[in-house]
Amino acid sequence: MANQDMLAFLGGAGSGLSRAAQTDLARAGLSLDEKDLRALDQRRRTSLGLLCRVELGGGAISVIVEAFADSPYLEQDRLAEQLGAIQDAFYELRDQVHVGVADARVAAALREVFDAAQGDSRVLLGLTAADVCEPEELGTEDAWEHSPWRVEEDW
Repeated sequence: MANQDMLAFLGGAGSGLSRAAQTDLARAGLSLDEKDLRALDQRRRTSLGLLCRVELGGGAISVIVEAFADSPYLEQDRLAEQLGAIQDAFYELRDQVHVGVADARVAAALREVFDAAQGDSRVLLGLTAADVCEPEELGTEDAWEHSPWRVEEDW
């Protein structure tokens, strides 16, 4: 088994949606069948494998659905495809965002960009943490300011 396949395999099964996500979809007049959920889970495993990441638990699709369900740009006939692209962008961005930032915050930031682009999920790919996070959420400090190699000189 290839390294990325093994990492994705370790991600566990995540083909279900939380009750809240199911309710949010139904309220918006949308639904995913078991085939769609399996395809989204396979796409999740592929994304995680490509990023060399392991995700314990069922994945972030429920968090994504809860954030996006009432978007006017989701379409029932393309729902699984749209959510798959959003999920890919989510994992790409999640890989860059500080661990202290909640998944729901990442999904909400993606939703904001998605809606501003009138449902064009292509704009989500390539977003960076700096594009969607507040400075305090980035979790980075000025590395030079705290570097042990920095030498203060008195002139």
